[in-house]
Amino acid sequence: MFKVNYETARKEAGFNYSVSNGVSSLMEIADLTYYEINTDYKAGIKLYSKENVEKLDKMFDYKLSHIAPSTGHISYGHLSCLGMELVFPEGGGDVNYVHENKSMDEWIKILKKDIELSDLAKKQLEYREQLQKAFPGEKVGWTFGYEGPMTTAYELRDMNVFYDVYDDPEKFKEFLTVMTKNTVEYIKIHSKINGNKEFSNDGWGLCDDIASMFSPDLWEEFVLPYWEIYYNGVTDGKRFIHVEDLNYKHVKHLEKANINMYDPSVSAKLNPPLIFENTRVPFKWRLNGFHYDLLTVQEVSDWVYKAAADGASEIFSIVTHQQINESGVKKVLAFEKACRECKKLIDEGIDREQLNSYVSEAGKERFWANWHE
Repeated sequence: MFKVNYETARKEAGFNYSVSNGVSSLMEIADLTYYEINTDYKAGIKLYSKENVEKLDKMFDYKLSHIAPSTGHISYGHLSCLGMELVFPEGGGDVNYVHENKSMDEWIKILKKDIELSDLAKKQLEYREQLQKAFPGEKVGWTFGYEGPMTTAYELRDMNVFYDVYDDPEKFKEFLTVMTKNTVEYIKIHSKINGNKEFSNDGWGLCDDIASMFSPDLWEEFVLPYWEIYYNGVTDGKRFIHVEDLNYKHVKHLEKANINMYDPSVSAKLNPPLIFENTRVPFKWRLNGFHYDLLTVQEVSDWVYKAAADGASEIFSIVTHQQINESGVKKVLAFEKACRECKKLIDEGIDREQLNSYVSEAGKERFWANWHE
């Protein structure tokens, strides 16, 4: 198993950045809804058409990296294959699932059975086949997805999950163990369908936002052991993790999970200095789509230099429908330029502290104490 050396991890990670187009930005260009792209392969073909991709590329001066064509990005594919109903709102909203009122024992019985693809999963496979015909030179993804242990536990047990940990902790541990092993089996199916190895020697990621809703004091007993089962089931390589809404006490646990790269994404309780001071795990820092509306062009540039100065190993942004306007384009291009210049300075050996000289005085005031105001 790959073991992270936290004495050298951040130095080895260096500094990288990315700015890419996203599904919602292409949806805006193509005038499509989530309902259409999640249910109709013709909408998928239109979404990833050369015409729409070129229009977006040109708008952003060919600075964006691309996402590969795929079926609808549905996070609840695993749930569907466990028998849960998924809902596709025709009004344009994203996919959701119908909550079930099953006991832990009932779920344990279901989770111990072999996984069978649901009818909806098979329809998404047919969707993928049609996309592959339309884009013969591309590797089309089957994005009928899954979530990490604590998030899946919440999806199966709903709000009961926050009582299970106290009302019946031993049964909850049994449930988490069986459920996480079932998730691993689904990942193997998912990987095989996508033409990937069922077990990766390179590394694997984990998305588990609901872990943030469990107290840091509970992590050693109720979170970390199930992350370990998850990772051990899919990789002996590097471990990447995305968990939103953590606080500085949570991040102290990341080294215990042997995490190689941490993505906090939307985490209002954190900022780069808090992460840097409370863990040695290399981390990403994301400028989300909604953040652009809160910032001026100068503040976007300041944000980049300040995040890099304060220790981020990677800075990234995914363009959304919110940037498909004149103001949004200017800010995204300012983001890309600042990232590019920042990487050049770091690669040339500048001390991170010196990057603060590239931040305006107003930016120094804003980041990070008033970051979310």
